[in-house]
Amino acid sequence: MPQTHSERPMPPTGPTRLGAVRAALGDRFDILRPVTGGGMASVYVARERALGRVVALKVLEVEQGAAPEARARFRREAELAARVSHPNIVPVFATGEAAGVIWISMMFVEGETLAEHMQAAGLLPVASALRHARDVLEALGAAHRCGVVHRDVKPQNIMVDRDTGRAMLMDFGIASVLEPAADHEGLTGVGRVMGTPRYMSPEQAAGERTLTAASDLYAVGLVLYEMLTGQYPYRLPPAGNHLVAHLTQPVRPARELRPDLPPAVGALLDRLLAKSLAQRVASAGEALALLERARASLPPAAPRRWIGRRAALALAAAVVVATAGAMVATRAPGRPAPPPGTDPRQSLLLGAFDNTGGDADAEWLRLGAPERLARLVLDRQPGVRVVGPEAAAAPGAGSLDELLARARASGAWTAAMGSVLRLGGRTRLSLRIYDVATGLLLRQATAEAHDDAAIDGALAALAEELVQVTLQPAGRPG
Repeated sequence: MPQTHSERPMPPTGPTRLGAVRAALGDRFDILRPVTGGGMASVYVARERALGRVVALKVLEVEQGAAPEARARFRREAELAARVSHPNIVPVFATGEAAGVIWISMMFVEGETLAEHMQAAGLLPVASALRHARDVLEALGAAHRCGVVHRDVKPQNIMVDRDTGRAMLMDFGIASVLEPAADHEGLTGVGRVMGTPRYMSPEQAAGERTLTAASDLYAVGLVLYEMLTGQYPYRLPPAGNHLVAHLTQPVRPARELRPDLPPAVGALLDRLLAKSLAQRVASAGEALALLERARASLPPAAPRRWIGRRAALALAAAVVVATAGAMVATRAPGRPAPPPGTDPRQSLLLGAFDNTGGDADAEWLRLGAPERLARLVLDRQPGVRVVGPEAAAAPGAGSLDELLARARASGAWTAAMGSVLRLGGRTRLSLRIYDVATGLLLRQATAEAHDDAAIDGALAALAEELVQVTLQPAGRPG
């Protein structure tokens, strides 16, 4: 069972501002926790009183709310986002103002931004990166058909749903309409460059006011390039000018940085990142057709994960000791076998972790650790079916027999259970992986984080152990 929002730690926020938001909107929303703050707006997780649903509540900051232009742009964000309906676009529910607080309510996506996902996972598998790019392109195709150009496609504006892995586009704050006459000149400003410089198209960087769908597609190319290589396609000094790079620098071929990329993936990036509009893909549909060719060129079975520098550093954050149990060809009496033709290593149940020391600061890892492990395993092995910790979170689920019974009931034939122990400022995470049909231990591992910042690295190391088990042929020792 996932943590409730009230159980999660609340990030720092201004108490005065939070109190003002609660006072102004309390008749309509229960503010559960802040998510982000600063800049133009703050985002809160809230429960809508009338319907009881959890929403993301975006609130214009006080300083911005005093500026008529900011207020108009904020309202227009809601109008343009509401104009487009697509499963890969975070839907807007309502907008309003109360006691000087201007707000937008939208679907709350349980997950993380693509920027956070990339930082945690390091280089993404090619199939995963293409899947996220496909989701964004489908969302943009819907927006462009409705006459809306996003103008700020970047990893921070893409949510990755934790349960489905689907990428969802959000934040139409500086979007524009394709018909120049219909755009609001006062909201864009003559001669002003709108957007995030790192992800601007060449024409956007040049200050052109009338942008086409191709501008968003260039940004998708930048995001895809970073997902695949972990680097920016332009060589910039620390204080380098992104706008000049978009206009003048050639793109470094992605296959120089990641030689395992199929040529079709390189061709897709070339078309997305072409500086000339005549050479760049003109529509999301055209880009999707190239992307499907790239996906078709991937090998049917992914090889060992291509580990980049950031992922290697994450693995180095923890020391892992793993041992394999002896596998036998026969199963234990009375225990069912997997159905014929089933690879038992391609279905995995992750049980809740045992908080061995009962430390309150480690309690969030009971479900947080297996949830994170599930996402890391799926990032590396998208074809594996992973059953989340909800199935093993009930009382009594801490025993091996109960774990194996729940695994069989959910159709999973590999199961893992773990424990967490706080030792001063350090956190020790242990994992044991079992064959469900025989009940035998396949592998066990321990990872230690020297501080809280290294916990994700420790989990990444344990995830590698799980991935290695999924790569083993059934019946072979680890």
